[in-house]
Amino acid sequence: MMSIFKLKGIPWLLILSIMIMAIPMSIQADGSTSATNIEQIKQLRQVQNQSTILKNLKANAVSVKATPEQERMLRLSNALTRANQQALPDMEASPRVNLRRTDRPLPQTSTSALRDVYYGSGAMSFHPDSLFFNFMTGLNSGDSTDMDVRITGNEMLNFGNEYVNYGDPSMLYWLSPDSTLDGITYVDPIDDPTRVWTDISWAWSGGNGGLPLAVGNIWVVYARTSQMYVVLEVTEAIPDWTNPAFSFDYMIQSDGSNIFDGTPSLFDMTVNGDYTDTLEIGSNPYFEITLDNYMYGEFAVIWDGNHNGTLDDGDIGLEFYDFMDNDIHDEDLTTGVFGFTYTDEMADGLNYLADDLLFVAFSEMDMAETSVHFYTLPSPLSVSGAIYENNGGGPPLEGIVVWAVYEDSEDDEHASVVVVTDAAGQYHLDLPDTGNVMIGSEDHFYMTEGLLPDPSHHFVNVQGAEFGYNFYYIAPTSTIEGYVYDETGAPIEGVEVKADGEDGPGAFGITSPTGYYSIGVMPGDYDVSIEWETLPGAYVVPHSEFVFVGDFAVTTVNFTLHAANNFIVGVVTLDGLPIEGVHVVAVNELGFSMNMSQGSGFFDIPVFGGPETFYDLMVWLPDEMSDVVQVSQNWGVPAGAEGQMIALETISGGLFGYFIDAETNEPIMDTYDIYLMMRDIDTGMQFHSGPDYDGYYEIHVPPGLYEVMAGGMEWMGPQPDTVLIADILIEHDLYLTEMSFDASLEGYVYDQDGIPIPYAQIQIGNEGWGAGMETDEFGYYYFDLPVGYYYASAWADGYYMEYDEFPVNPGFNSYNFFLEHFEVEGAIAGEVYDADSGTPIMDANVYAYSHHGEEGYWSNTDADGEFWFDLPNGNYDVVVEHWDYPPMWIDEITVSNDTTYLDFAMVLPDGGVEGYVYDDMGFPVWDAEVVIFSTTDPGNGFWGYTDDYGYFNIPTMNGDYDVYARAGGYDDVYYGMVGVNDNWVSIEIYLQEHNAAAPEINFIFDQPNDQGRWVRMQFWPGGTEWGPFSGYSIWRTTNTPDGPIMDFVDYLPNHGDWDQYNVVLPTLVDSSAYVTDPMEYMSAFFVTGHWDEHGFIDGEPSAGYSVDNIHPGIPGPLALMNSTEDGVEIGWERSMAHDFQYFEVYRATNPDFTDADVFATVETIYTDLDVNIGQTYYYMVSAVDANGNLSEGTNVVTTSIVSVDDLEMVPTAYGLSQNYPNPFNPSTRIEFALPEASEVSLEIYNLLGQKVRTLVNGYVPAGYINTSWDGLDQNGKEISSGTYIYRLQTADQTFSKKMVLMR
Repeated sequence: MMSIFKLKGIPWLLILSIMIMAIPMSIQADGSTSATNIEQIKQLRQVQNQSTILKNLKANAVSVKATPEQERMLRLSNALTRANQQALPDMEASPRVNLRRTDRPLPQTSTSALRDVYYGSGAMSFHPDSLFFNFMTGLNSGDSTDMDVRITGNEMLNFGNEYVNYGDPSMLYWLSPDSTLDGITYVDPIDDPTRVWTDISWAWSGGNGGLPLAVGNIWVVYARTSQMYVVLEVTEAIPDWTNPAFSFDYMIQSDGSNIFDGTPSLFDMTVNGDYTDTLEIGSNPYFEITLDNYMYGEFAVIWDGNHNGTLDDGDIGLEFYDFMDNDIHDEDLTTGVFGFTYTDEMADGLNYLADDLLFVAFSEMDMAETSVHFYTLPSPLSVSGAIYENNGGGPPLEGIVVWAVYEDSEDDEHASVVVVTDAAGQYHLDLPDTGNVMIGSEDHFYMTEGLLPDPSHHFVNVQGAEFGYNFYYIAPTSTIEGYVYDETGAPIEGVEVKADGEDGPGAFGITSPTGYYSIGVMPGDYDVSIEWETLPGAYVVPHSEFVFVGDFAVTTVNFTLHAANNFIVGVVTLDGLPIEGVHVVAVNELGFSMNMSQGSGFFDIPVFGGPETFYDLMVWLPDEMSDVVQVSQNWGVPAGAEGQMIALETISGGLFGYFIDAETNEPIMDTYDIYLMMRDIDTGMQFHSGPDYDGYYEIHVPPGLYEVMAGGMEWMGPQPDTVLIADILIEHDLYLTEMSFDASLEGYVYDQDGIPIPYAQIQIGNEGWGAGMETDEFGYYYFDLPVGYYYASAWADGYYMEYDEFPVNPGFNSYNFFLEHFEVEGAIAGEVYDADSGTPIMDANVYAYSHHGEEGYWSNTDADGEFWFDLPNGNYDVVVEHWDYPPMWIDEITVSNDTTYLDFAMVLPDGGVEGYVYDDMGFPVWDAEVVIFSTTDPGNGFWGYTDDYGYFNIPTMNGDYDVYARAGGYDDVYYGMVGVNDNWVSIEIYLQEHNAAAPEINFIFDQPNDQGRWVRMQFWPGGTEWGPFSGYSIWRTTNTPDGPIMDFVDYLPNHGDWDQYNVVLPTLVDSSAYVTDPMEYMSAFFVTGHWDEHGFIDGEPSAGYSVDNIHPGIPGPLALMNSTEDGVEIGWERSMAHDFQYFEVYRATNPDFTDADVFATVETIYTDLDVNIGQTYYYMVSAVDANGNLSEGTNVVTTSIVSVDDLEMVPTAYGLSQNYPNPFNPSTRIEFALPEASEVSLEIYNLLGQKVRTLVNGYVPAGYINTSWDGLDQNGKEISSGTYIYRLQTADQTFSKKMVLMR
């Protein structure tokens, strides 16, 4: 891999906000966990959403180098994300509905017959004709085939078949001599871990070994030949050396069980006290399982596909859980009874499936089942439609899941509703409330051969019975394909590769014998990953790949898996004692591997590599262990390491509270893309947490002084705070402000000749937000982003990187990159290895710095320690870096039309220098450069950069070093000399900000003759002691009734020697909107002077206010839309005033409006229901702005009310009316006429002929049909202003009209 980067002035865009949480688990038999458990899956999904590094910046290795701690945290983040993808099921239904199908075989139906017990007796002596005995047949025989007991001439009595002497004996254990054969009703099973079974033989006194044999002894035997339990009582024993013999009575259980009471099985299950129930969706049924002698089992949730109430071949398994009597999930502590409530958390959406479900419990020997029919209450509010194959040309599809989720809703009454299509492909969703609803469809039960829904979603404004929302399952238009190899390049067959869609359904493919896979998908963003459960052996599971797939495009994603050839071995302890059942994960750049701790706390994780391949170790914990914390830092553990101690401690202290929306003062619900990080200021250890569905968090940390930070991908956190933690939980709510993505940035990446560069890399970011993407095949890119000042870079293979910085203002912004091409004329290649062991060093960074400019080149070593990158001819300095070694470099390497080979033998450090860099106020300085130079060899230096917390660490060799530090906006500082002698030296460095004169505001006046919300500001530019500022950012602080608001407003570049700057700036709301005294509502501004990307100084604020004294525009022409005895409907076009507040509608019975009634509305349609037949009415409309300014009135419309009997209610012909209003913003109304019930479609197209939205598609009754369009496309996104075509298609006629959307 080769990438281009600049050496100087690159901002630190790698914003690490890593979330690591305790993972709750489901019902388990032995305290262990399962990767497919529903609780774990749900929480792992949260971990993925809370790992903002995956959505912030995918990578920035081309421009920055992370510290070892950041590299490790990034690997942990990737591991959690990858583990999430492995644990997630094949399909997801929606953010609120998580149906899953499993291909796991279903339990088989069995009957609970009487447990028949057979009795017998036998005798054996040392004689060729009676050498063997079979319990099942009661036969003595010299034939050794399938016999259970054998007696030999050396006083030994053995158990086993004919292969007894080859290590395959039966197993036995001794019962108390107080027992009698008839009194035994139950024996311990062969897999009982508390019972010690043995294969030692019997012997008589005077013999040479074995166990004593005496009359009255009772032994339990597991006869492996017949796989049955036998209870044997000795009735006679002859301890004769030369002719041993004994007699016995026995009983054997014919069904193979360990129960000897001859009674039916007790195993049973009920739901709410019965074997079947009918419940409303969202209910939480209670299940009670009566156990047999096996005190554990499995519980399955199964879709009753043929709706017959019993388990058979037509059914599909959805979820499986383990359970054990009286474990932490058992709500009935009676021995032999397991009770639990099927909670929303456990069901995770299955209890919102309005269909038939089977709930089946099964133990080692028996099975019991119940059935539940979940239903929705009939409602006048509904959405219905049908699902067909191939755009309606194919058959209807049965068994397709359809779901509804209310948009922007976080309360229970708007919970999801899920149904399954019937045999006619029809679905009907009864809904609880009006509102905007997203309707989705997915083939969870694999009823089609890889077909995908079109559209992926419908967005419906539900006001009544909404119909005609059909889905058509079509062949995918795009493909994700690739190969799966091992580290030797050999293909791996039978591996499942998943593509999880971000906005729609996912899919999967299976690798062929050549390792090839192909996944049919629709265009969109996908997370492509390996399903680890399908791997044919132990591998390090690679990280997933995030890709965008275009329409009719083929996107290639290859995976290289590394077969485990080593182990990392250790012990997990909790409060100093070994603990079992803990998932231990090893993660590095290759991927992750995991295993579970055993009873002694022992774990062994299969990994790849040798001593120079390093992994970080972490644990997953169930939710009942939320107060348990991993206090050991198990970072950088080499493959093959033994004796690893992972220390967990029960911690009582920490923080709890809610993530709060600072604007609404309400908890932030149903959002997992936010995080909390606590860093111990003394030790540097970091702990992370995130919210549950209700926005609640709880985090336990050891006692200490902590820095507390919070934020998210779309949420701005408060300033870092400090809190002292003791041994109690402290309530601490976190107030976050949602970012406004009210700006867009688009453009192209061109070469120097203006030709677009496809698939170039773009990164843009600042200290609060960042993102990256790849240009499409036309070199185009697009971001939605907050307003602010940004640093951006673009690069592509074979081109030098371009880097720039610029402001992004509200609304539309455009920026094009022009990259300079370079000719590949030579290469630098080589190997990096450990100087002592000779072991290759993987993931070392190798940089080549050009002597003729700021361009640079980068490569990364592979598992063999090898690197290679192409570059132009020239002279270069080559530097090698790895976090475990001091850097190495070679000066003056010449490349001249050939390949230069370099090998680097890196030496492990003796110690190093670490510490923190602060400013003069004691705040951490981010991205400061710290350099140390040897006092005996000044040309020998090592360097590092501070992270977000000002921390740095620089590994080095023993010796004395001079320490220097610098950062943008600060004076360079010489710290002094430090000595490294097989240790790490800790220091603190303080930097002084540059001296500068801040900009000063001269005045802020209202901008006259406008409609308000604008002021004019003049300011003096100020400057630094070494020159003027490079630019100025302007900020606004407004005191509103809800509190102060601070916003970025504008950025002005430096304009030479100007001594005054004038700028017109927006306010939020005019003074007259709230108070009569305009001076009471002020907007304060301040100007910040910047000298580089890090250095700035704020000026003092100054205040001003704006006034609106211009009336809003007159609303569009008023039109009469309908007039009957039931009411009068009028409509008009919206006023275009930006501060529009509402309309006033005037109704009078005389033309001079002296007796007018006045009504207020924000809509552009008004219905007057209070009318009388025979009366004439006059109507007029005015607009009112936010400051109370009233526009002039519209034209007057007049109507006389007539009886509805005089009107023809059913049209005589098909027709399509002009939309109203037109132009419109944000919505318009469309009416069409149907003289008879018909199959119709009403669709919106742009002028390029591309379909934007389907409004109606299905069977519609006769009449005048009204519908509306809200200006959104099929995916619910706002479309741009312009002219659009709406087309009505009936069976044999087509009607089209134009309409104009004005944003």
